[in-house]
Amino acid sequence: MRWQRNVFNLGVRANGGILARPGVAQGPHPQTIQLQRVKIRRKWLKRAATAGVIYVVCYEVWTTSVSSVLTKFLKDVEPIEKEEDTEPLFIALPFTQKMVEPKPYRGSDPEWQAFAKFSRDVPLMTGVHKAVAAYAKRQVELHPPTIRACGQEIKVSRLWVEFQYPYKPPPTFERLGIMIDDEGISIASEEIDPALAFKINRALWPSALTQSLWSFSTALMKQNFLGVVQYLGFNPNPNNTSANVQQAIDKMRQRIDKSQQPMEKTESKHPSPNTLPQATKPQGAEGSSASIDRSSADTPHTTTRPLPTSGSVSPNGPPLGKPQSAKDIYGINQVSEHTSGPLQAFKKKFAQTWRPWRMPPNYPPRGSLKVLGMVELTGPRGKVVVDVFAWFNPATNTIDTSTIKIFLRSVSPKVQEPLRN
Repeated sequence: MRWQRNVFNLGVRANGGILARPGVAQGPHPQTIQLQRVKIRRKWLKRAATAGVIYVVCYEVWTTSVSSVLTKFLKDVEPIEKEEDTEPLFIALPFTQKMVEPKPYRGSDPEWQAFAKFSRDVPLMTGVHKAVAAYAKRQVELHPPTIRACGQEIKVSRLWVEFQYPYKPPPTFERLGIMIDDEGISIASEEIDPALAFKINRALWPSALTQSLWSFSTALMKQNFLGVVQYLGFNPNPNNTSANVQQAIDKMRQRIDKSQQPMEKTESKHPSPNTLPQATKPQGAEGSSASIDRSSADTPHTTTRPLPTSGSVSPNGPPLGKPQSAKDIYGINQVSEHTSGPLQAFKKKFAQTWRPWRMPPNYPPRGSLKVLGMVELTGPRGKVVVDVFAWFNPATNTIDTSTIKIFLRSVSPKVQEPLRN
């Protein structure tokens, strides 16, 4: 039977002793254990007190030195008024431009009411007549050929003007974009100027250049196809005038063959610098050659320098006595001759479709009426007749100068004499 430990023996558990067992000699008596009460001090209280003191000191320094100065400074500064209406930011999106056709005028629209009021105002119509005539006179005076034909002092002799009232306003142009304002970010549309819309369309859609390149490619493919067909021995249309293509092919072959010949062979065929070539000697040139030899023998030569050969040029190649350049070796001239026909087609199509920047399609402001007429101006030596096309805005009583156009109709002298007696 095994002896068990006493779990309640504090001395045995503290000293690690072993209970006496039967037949085992016991050791000395265990020592007395003294129990003392320990007081644990917490350091957080000291730290909290220190931090509180530091905070109080900093607060007092802030309120006495910094806060009071800032408060006094802000009282002296005038308050800045906040802008209520901020201009929004508009970022245009490409390829979103479009033309908007407006609806016709109604009888209750202010533009139509302005037309009706203008048609009954005779003094205002007379003022528009005079303004159109004065503008035409200023433009004619700035034209030197007309002044030379009619004279310096020109006056308005006759005037005919007609007013036309459009049924609907001119079209407008809009484009989409990203609008950033106080309310947020959204997709919105913005109206743009017609001249700006024309320039944007020209830059993003180069129709004139595209049509011209298409004409160039079509003409070049047709020319190459006819050349290949004739090279294979087929002639689908004998009456077709394709002599230029055949001549270009023959010239290209001859120049390629000449470029492949060795340089020594070409140099051996060149004439000597002091004698004329045999192939170019005319009949009876022996006397001339003899005289040349005598003159050369009589004239003393200090140095034996060859005559320049820059003037002698071969009919189908580079100048004689000079090495061939890179453009002659690789056939750049042949390629330029081969594309001369398609290049003419490109230039012709480009001239037909190109519209210059100086005359963009401009539209008058909304509510404008059309002014058409002829103005005759008389000078000391002759008279000139011009056509006037303008737009008048009854709302502002002004003529839109950006859309006014003047065309010269005729110039005739007062006294016309025959060219011969």
